[in-house]
Amino acid sequence: MGSRVDTPFPNSAARERLARTHAALERHREYLSLLQAIAAAANEAERLEPALDEALAMICQSIDWPVGHAFIVEPVKLGRVARPADAWSISDDIGVDAFRRRSDKITFSAGEGVIGEVIVTKEPLWLDCDRWQERLLRAEQAAEAGFESMIAVPVLARDQVVAVMEFFTRLKLDPQAPLLELLADLGAILGRVAEREAAELARRRLIEARVAELHASREAREYARLAEQLRRKNKELDQFAYVASHDLKAPLRGIANLTDWLVEELEPHLTETSREHISLLRGRVQRMEALIDALLAYSRARPDERAPERVDCEALARDVVDLLGAPASVTTTIHPMPQLFTEALALRQVLHNLVANAIKHCEREGCHVEIGATPRDGVYEFWVRDDGPGIEEIYHERIWRIFQTLRPRDEVEGTGMGLALVKKMVEQRGGEVGLESSLGHGSRFFFTWPASEEE
Repeated sequence: MGSRVDTPFPNSAARERLARTHAALERHREYLSLLQAIAAAANEAERLEPALDEALAMICQSIDWPVGHAFIVEPVKLGRVARPADAWSISDDIGVDAFRRRSDKITFSAGEGVIGEVIVTKEPLWLDCDRWQERLLRAEQAAEAGFESMIAVPVLARDQVVAVMEFFTRLKLDPQAPLLELLADLGAILGRVAEREAAELARRRLIEARVAELHASREAREYARLAEQLRRKNKELDQFAYVASHDLKAPLRGIANLTDWLVEELEPHLTETSREHISLLRGRVQRMEALIDALLAYSRARPDERAPERVDCEALARDVVDLLGAPASVTTTIHPMPQLFTEALALRQVLHNLVANAIKHCEREGCHVEIGATPRDGVYEFWVRDDGPGIEEIYHERIWRIFQTLRPRDEVEGTGMGLALVKKMVEQRGGEVGLESSLGHGSRFFFTWPASEEE
């Protein structure tokens, strides 16, 4: 009869360290989710004030503070003035009416009150009710609402404060450095909305002035068309790239470092369940890094400015299949394809994403993938066909959107960006994407591509 071997269990100090580490990991996870959500919302926003309104709601819900408000900072002859924005988040309105009325009327010059201090220092400020009596300028109304602590956060665009967010809670809390750092990062993300808005306003004024000069001529119509095309391209170039690479990857590195420390510090005491959780956490970090890289590729996708070159499309398709390395259970057929003058790198990336998508979802033995191209109305239609599981018609539009996958990522690894990138790159060149599929009968993805057989 064998003897039982007891698994070593952490002592109380180790348990406390483990609990603190788990709490820190959970807080980092929540902060990362908030950063991602606000970065995505800011990426889509065209104006700062609506972006602030949406961000306030997300932040208040995440940090569990009941009231959030924002001031827009604008230049005047003698400096900068903060005016109240129509941006509020109020989850508990008991006693808040007087405070809100006062806040909707008050303005601050640089250096005046808490908001004015933040305009000058450009740094977040955390105060409790004992310290804001002479500085808040709405202290009486704040006391009526029962507020005990506040945070004021600058929104920075090109090193200038363009807005200040303020948050209030009825709990008296000590300053928390990680939360202040998070809010500062969010202020920087929202500042990019102001930068795009200012750039867009400048472009619009330039366009309007130029069109006014040429309004009676054909050149005016052509200029307006080109200006609109330029506006769209510039907006795409401004989207997300630096926000994603810097502001989203930094918390990921923190989570990875904390996980390594946890394993190194508590290796003898970790249970199987703890090891599984750590492995799951590392997998999620790697998946988020892949998602950020995919977002960067999506935001930077734009037409190649180099001259078209002769492309052997059949050879290009063979290279794509060889690079992907399809499993033995999947066979591929490349139909005769033309030689064209076109953008080689862009066409390769589009075909790569479509073929990779087909191979990824061909999970049964004997699955077959076909690639081909045919001329159609002055353009070429490229297609990738498989006899995999197929897609229901109700999902034919959804699959082209960013972050969309039809199966959980734990079942099929993916970022949900591949088909969105295909759609963006094709439409940038004046083409169209499409899908012919039904559940259980495979799929045929196709796209039109501008190209010619002559130089």
